[in-house]
Amino acid sequence: MPHDLSVGRFLFSASLLRDPLTATLGVISGIGTIGGSILQAGAARDQAEAAARAQEMEAAALEREAAEKQAAAQRQAITEGRKTDLVLSRTQALAAASGGGATDPTVLDIMGDAAGQGAYNSAAAIYEGAAQARGLEERAELSRFRARESRRAAGPAAAAAILSGITGMADKGLSLRRFR
Repeated sequence: MPHDLSVGRFLFSASLLRDPLTATLGVISGIGTIGGSILQAGAARDQAEAAARAQEMEAAALEREAAEKQAAAQRQAITEGRKTDLVLSRTQALAAASGGGATDPTVLDIMGDAAGQGAYNSAAAIYEGAAQARGLEERAELSRFRARESRRAAGPAAAAAILSGITGMADKGLSLRRFR
């Protein structure tokens, strides 16, 4: 190859050196390819970060919803307790008004059943709220996992974009040499 010139790691064809426009355009093309790859790498990182932020926001919203479900369940349990108290009070009042005593075995049996049902209703409301909250918290954790994975994958995606640009530039160089 007597007509080629080696400068550092780059091999320049003598014909390229004789035609400054071709050489200049080749350099500009290479710089553009690398520059585009760097921009693409930055965009990949930005996109991953935006996705991660969105997933973290979703996780925070799910956790707020979980807390709201638990609070609503507690309010429902309190309401069930109040309903039970009203039923027991009414049962006592009806028993007293009917001439029977509030300590009559039948009345006590009815009141026991009502109190048991009230306790069950309160516990069921708490359980339902806790189950819904657990499901939302699991979804929030999954969303946070996705956010971490988006950030983790940003580095390799950026590196791949840069490598793609470098190999694209090398391919252009090889194809230029083939046509001389």
